[in-house]
Amino acid sequence: DRDDAPYRLLENDLGLPSKPDGYTHLFDNRSLVPKGHPVIRFRGALDLLQAHVLDAQIAAMDEGLDGLVGDLDDVLEYLRKVMAAEVSGRPMPRPVVAGFDPEELHRISHQTSRFLDVGWVVPRASMGRTVVKLNLLRAFCRQVEIVAHDAFAGGDSHLSKEARQELLHGFNRLSNAFYVLVCRAVVLAEARRRKPAS
Repeated sequence: DRDDAPYRLLENDLGLPSKPDGYTHLFDNRSLVPKGHPVIRFRGALDLLQAHVLDAQIAAMDEGLDGLVGDLDDVLEYLRKVMAAEVSGRPMPRPVVAGFDPEELHRISHQTSRFLDVGWVVPRASMGRTVVKLNLLRAFCRQVEIVAHDAFAGGDSHLSKEARQELLHGFNRLSNAFYVLVCRAVVLAEARRRKPAS
């Protein structure tokens, strides 16, 4: 082990002349971790969630639900800021989707009849691709929240206590946001079906 070794394992501070197989950068060459490290799993899940958001945007475009495309842009912006904040140590963002802050998203998701004029939605294939993909996002977001909990809930995380709490709370509210978008998609699709042909 040499102090001037270009690579270093985070787990034991072992210096190495080259990056070993099965390891990747937590931050840089001096913080290599196994690819199964909880933070690396979180980053992979976050990357996959963004890919699912893009897929849902294409479905919304194809079905003429353009308002939802912008709402999903809000989600992408939030997810990308989370990724940057986790790596850089900057403060965690708060999810704001369709103009609603986290508390509003939570309230609306629990009172959809009052705010969205639709009752409890149990997605079905007949509701269309956008609704199905938004529901997939909602379900997968809950899995990302669990992965984030595994990576950051403990006291040995590189994130501050406040950042960890904001991150976990943010993903909890993001799943509320996806359910709100499911409901909005149902309402918008129904309005399009009822609109008389010109």
